[in-house]
Amino acid sequence: MRNWLVSLAIAASSCLAVCTPCAASGLENIQNGNIRSRHVWRAAGDHVDVPFQWHDGHLIIPVRVEGNAQVRLAFDTGASATVLFETARTRFLSLQSDGQIRVGSADGRPGTPVNIVPDVAIEVGTIGIERLTILHVPLATSPIFGSADEAYFDGAIGYDLLRLFVTEIDYVRQTIRFWRKRSPERTTRWKALPIDVTARVPYVAVKLHDENSTADGVKLLVDTGAPLYAYMNPELIDGMDVPSRSYLTRGNGFNGPFERRSGRLRVFDIGGHRFDDLLVNFDRTDFKDLGRGVGLIGNGVLANFDLLLDYSARTLSIRPNAHFTAVSAADRSGIDLEPHTLGGIVQSIADGSGAGKIGLKRGDVVTRLDGRKLESGNFDQGKSLLSSDRANIEICWRSENREQCTQLPMADRLAATAM
Repeated sequence: MRNWLVSLAIAASSCLAVCTPCAASGLENIQNGNIRSRHVWRAAGDHVDVPFQWHDGHLIIPVRVEGNAQVRLAFDTGASATVLFETARTRFLSLQSDGQIRVGSADGRPGTPVNIVPDVAIEVGTIGIERLTILHVPLATSPIFGSADEAYFDGAIGYDLLRLFVTEIDYVRQTIRFWRKRSPERTTRWKALPIDVTARVPYVAVKLHDENSTADGVKLLVDTGAPLYAYMNPELIDGMDVPSRSYLTRGNGFNGPFERRSGRLRVFDIGGHRFDDLLVNFDRTDFKDLGRGVGLIGNGVLANFDLLLDYSARTLSIRPNAHFTAVSAADRSGIDLEPHTLGGIVQSIADGSGAGKIGLKRGDVVTRLDGRKLESGNFDQGKSLLSSDRANIEICWRSENREQCTQLPMADRLAATAM
């Protein structure tokens, strides 16, 4: 499933949400891009560096809220509004709601209740932002976390920083640099690409080739909140279709149950940088609300570059970094795994996969992979084993308060599956 924060922010900022009595000021501020907020630059120099940690493909940065509580927010270019989830770290904040909206209440669905909270103060490094209106998602109705044990980050921030500062992302050093004014001139190794930020999220044009057609100028959202390589709806792209060999993943997301097929796109080209046989997630029902775009570019692709986002100049500059690789790994386990305080929780199991054959099921908690305890500091490394070329991996998991271990058989799901 794509980054559901995109859906939330789009709905809240474009009046697609149903307001259940709320003061107009908070909702209007969100819809107008938080123009009433103001920032305070406390750094002595012309830039501020903020470190980030990888966690399940997200860029997690430390942020202080209301002067004291430090929370973990995903730096998310797909978030046109700042969002806080109710988690163990945020539930003690004194947040005064200005009202509530319901997002995703179409097709008979009740929608997700989201609180509008005005006049919030946050600090990112030595940058302060005051009078900020944010969205707050209660845990009981959260479409992303089933329990507090699954809440491995506390929300997301994107546009509220990107509109103020030229922003440089160094995936190798795991640092985000915010420039107070314009950043220094770049060398010729950088490629400046035009972006559309009208909707307060960045869209860039790419070139695609599938088995039967070529599509140029396809607009995708540049989304640092999306952990995988790329996501798109083939029905929104003329002549494009899901690759003949793909595998199915089922789950639940912001808009309810979803099905996506993962397959390899023959060519994916961004700014002249070509990725052959890129693993792409295809969903025929998604992205119809994006308007300007037909899908997302996630961190699986973006992490191959140094990025420079300049919203005032409407440009995204990219430069291949030291870790650049055109190789994209596909899952070989059949497990859709997300972080949990005890390791990783199983969100779904693919039919006929090795994971299903050993008895794993949705809701089980994986505690060890390849003999190592699975925890927050090594979750991404451990999860990557599920896409490795190993024939088997030792796996331990808890199911109904009983722990068991066995060998997980791995297989090429693309080679074994054809539509």
